[in-house]
Amino acid sequence: MSFSAGSPIPILTRGLPTSLVPSLGMFSLLVCPFFRLLRSVTTKGEWEKWILYMLDGIQTTAVETRERITSIRRLLDQTLALGHTKLPARVYSKELIEILFRQPYTKVQNLVDSGIAERKTAAVYLRELEKAGILRGKKVGKEFLFLNGKLFQLLSK
Repeated sequence: MSFSAGSPIPILTRGLPTSLVPSLGMFSLLVCPFFRLLRSVTTKGEWEKWILYMLDGIQTTAVETRERITSIRRLLDQTLALGHTKLPARVYSKELIEILFRQPYTKVQNLVDSGIAERKTAAVYLRELEKAGILRGKKVGKEFLFLNGKLFQLLSK
């Protein structure tokens, strides 16, 4: 097998035992459209197919991102409604629920830093959110973290 200087295969095989190198042919990155089209740009000057491929990738990513944002907004609205019905009036606030969507987890200090409550009250709020089924608490080291499980699932897809 011979490769040109611009081929990605020697980079991937460098340092591997020579007995393994021939078997990597079936995993050739040149089969991948990205590398195949990029190679056509560098060897034949075929820019149009490369640009169309990249634009298609951008469009796909944009659609997936928009769908994810829409799902997160829908979950936020559902969580606001759930919090309004399940949380005591002294605990519920839109600002509190919105903090739960900044990251998939939160902790007492996040509420304190946001000005929602003092440390002791913030801990009570998070426990109420846990009782309502909005968060799940877990002790990690010396600190308690509260996971917004539904948000975490959305972000993990």
